Amino acid sequence: QSENDEPIIAVFNTAEESRKVTLDFEKFNLNNSYTVRDLWAKTDIAENVKSICTNIDPHGAVLYLLK
Repeated sequence: QSENDEPIIAVFNTAEESRKVTLDFEKFNLNNSYTVRDLWAKTDIAENVKSICTNIDPHGAVLYLLK
């Protein structure tokens, strides 16, 4: 969680190829809709959503703040 108690989700791809990942927030016991902020790009990438799909590069990672 962030200093404001907002959830943070990190996903790592350890594979040799890109992976498409769907993050369903309910699977993390997060039942609200959120604005998703990419913490490394410093941009909001989705608003008022309960899930998000993303592609992760080989040996890459994503770090999202849900607000």
